[in-house]
Amino acid sequence: MNSISPKGSVPPIRFEGFSEEWLKRKLVDNFKKIIDFRGRTPKKLGLDWSEAGYLALSALNVKNGFIDLNVDAHFGNDELYEKWMLGNELHKNQVLFTTEAPMGNVAQVPDDNKYILSQRTIAFEVNSTLIEENFLAKILGASFVQKKLTSLSSGGTAQGVSQKSLSTVDVVIPKNITEQIKIGNYFQQLDTLITQHQKKHDKLLSIKKSLLEKMFPKQGITKPEIRFKGFSGEWELCELGKHSIIKGRLGWKSLKQNEYLDDGPSMIAGRHVTNGVINWNVVDHIPEWRYFESPEIMLKNDDIIFSKDGSLGNPAIIKNLQGFATINSTMMLVRPGKKLVSDFFFQVLKTKRFDDLIKLKVSGSSIPHLFQADMNQFEFDYPAPEEQRKIGKLFKQLDTLISQHKAQLKKFSNIRQACLEKMFV
Repeated sequence: MNSISPKGSVPPIRFEGFSEEWLKRKLVDNFKKIIDFRGRTPKKLGLDWSEAGYLALSALNVKNGFIDLNVDAHFGNDELYEKWMLGNELHKNQVLFTTEAPMGNVAQVPDDNKYILSQRTIAFEVNSTLIEENFLAKILGASFVQKKLTSLSSGGTAQGVSQKSLSTVDVVIPKNITEQIKIGNYFQQLDTLITQHQKKHDKLLSIKKSLLEKMFPKQGITKPEIRFKGFSGEWELCELGKHSIIKGRLGWKSLKQNEYLDDGPSMIAGRHVTNGVINWNVVDHIPEWRYFESPEIMLKNDDIIFSKDGSLGNPAIIKNLQGFATINSTMMLVRPGKKLVSDFFFQVLKTKRFDDLIKLKVSGSSIPHLFQADMNQFEFDYPAPEEQRKIGKLFKQLDTLISQHKAQLKKFSNIRQACLEKMFV
């Protein structure tokens, strides 16, 4: 795929061996029919959903590129299927499109099992001599089609698109079905990679959530549900202020806009932290004398920082510090003492115990704020340092794996987006 085409009725990038101009058609001219049950419910047939049977695909199931079977699960029995779907049976790879709430999500029927098409979702029965299903799915998800449909949508909060609106949409597509198949298959491979990394990422998040619940004692209990072999006994109650140094910047000290520099000591804000990682490429920089005027918040390796104003929490742990660094006035610093391991305490800030503190501060407050006194009095249970280190190491490995899959997910998603812009007209 390295053939570069001139601008016009062909895309900038296309597969080698194809040179014909693409054809402009009305989108609906490519279909034999549109299967649409909007406005209908099983009750209009005198029936209702069942506890099991044929899965109903609704707008909540159809995500961009895949079917989410974990939400809004409704099922129909044989009687409902025969009355509802007879003559409109779905098949593998048939293209599904959500017409509202949300509008514009595209996916394909995952297999040849029997499915019931539910509300706010339509299916396209294509004319196979004009358009290939994988290609149609990708062109419907392309930004130029999505923008067109958004401009034609109606409604307030829950915008929707009608068949009448769809009939006005023009698309430019290859006349050669083989070229469509190549493009469709290429994006299918990308979507498979994206889905695989998304599933692994989500599974790891689920594992981490479960371990956080089971490897840290619940309120009022002094032992976790599961722990590493070789450790026993009760955990101790820790009042954070007795085992840590807790500091925040004491105001801005008249820091002016023109004192922000392109280099110099780093000054970290909450917006520079994502999933526990500091993006050092976007942090602010200040003069050295500004750094030295606040020695209480000069950062060291293994310090933990988090937001204390506005969007509370979002902690990060300082590792491999390369130069001078400090925090701005919206952040707080915790420097654990000898009895408290930094990697362990960092995970404490991901537990329900800390979430409950944040919820308490957020509730009824227009501008949530964590005071230093709140953190001094913050209580949680902790084991001996050796067990803390093992727990911290386990979660650090999990966080690394989660970050790796997220990075791959972002990489392939960016490639997909770039290809959608360059491989369609």
